[in-house]
Amino acid sequence: MKKLSATLVGAGLVLATLSGALVGTAEAATPPGGTHGGPGGTADPGPLHTTGSANLDKVANALALYNKSVTVVMRAPAGLNLTRPVEVTGIFGADADHVTKPYSNTSGLQMDYDFAAGDGKPRREPVVITLTERDPLSNRVLASYVFRTGADIEALWSVIVNPLEVFFLDSFCDRVSDPDAHVMWYDANGVPHDRELNPGLGEKLTISEGFKGLWHEKKASDPLFQPSIVWHEHDGPFVNFHPPAPVNFDDPLLPTEDQENRLVLTEEGGDCVAQFSYSVRVVLRSYPGLPNT
Repeated sequence: MKKLSATLVGAGLVLATLSGALVGTAEAATPPGGTHGGPGGTADPGPLHTTGSANLDKVANALALYNKSVTVVMRAPAGLNLTRPVEVTGIFGADADHVTKPYSNTSGLQMDYDFAAGDGKPRREPVVITLTERDPLSNRVLASYVFRTGADIEALWSVIVNPLEVFFLDSFCDRVSDPDAHVMWYDANGVPHDRELNPGLGEKLTISEGFKGLWHEKKASDPLFQPSIVWHEHDGPFVNFHPPAPVNFDDPLLPTEDQENRLVLTEEGGDCVAQFSYSVRVVLRSYPGLPNT
C-alpha cells in the first residue's frame, strides 16, 4: 500500500509536482521552496497550500491519497469545521474520468476510484484535484483551487487454477500390452509432475495435487504460467508423447480473463485418447477504503 505525499517530490519519489490556480487569476506563484503539503501529510510537510480561501486551505492541506493495485483513494478527515460548502473533484487518468463529492464536517471525505488493469505493466496515471467553494444559499462558486498529482498503478490479481479432469475416450489404450498411460504436466509455478493412470472407457479422473492452486496479489510480471500438459504411454523401451515435448514457459497466466480449457490428446502412434480439461478463475483486486483495508 502506497501513500502519496507531496513532501516526497524533492526526493524524486512517487508524487508529481503540484500546482495551484485561483479562479479568475493566472497560475498562482509557487511558494518558496517548491509546492509541498497537499496529498499526504508528514511530520515535516513544508510550506502549505495557500489558496486565498480559508476553507480551501483547510481541505487542500488535509487531503491524502493512497493507492494499491488499480485503486486510488482520496481522503480528508472529519472536523475541519468549514464555514461554507466545499466540493472535491478528482479527475483520474488520461480519459479524465470525473468523480465529485462534497466535504462533510461530520464524516470528512472518502473518494475511491479504480483504474483499468490494462496490460498489467506498471504505469503512472495523472490525478487532478479541484476544490470548489460555493455560497450555501445561491450555490455560486466563490473560489476554486487545482493541484495535480499522480498514482503508480500496477494491477494485482487473485488466481485460482482448478483441478485437472481427465476423461478417457478409448477402452483399450494399448492393444498389445498392459496399459501404462501417464500424464505429465508443468503446474502454474513451472514445476513438473508425472502420474501413471489406469484408464477405462468413460472413466473420469480428477488430479488435484500438483495441479490446482490459489495465488493472491499476483502481478503480471510474477512467474505464473498456463499449465502445460504432456500425454504419453510406455511401450517397452519406447515412449510416445503428445505433444512430442513440453512447451516452453512463454504463456503467462496474467493478465487474462476466466478460462475454460479443454483439449483432446491422442497418443502419437498408439491407441490412448483422452480429454483434458481445467478452469482458471482470475479476480482483479481492488482496495476501497485504503488504508483501512
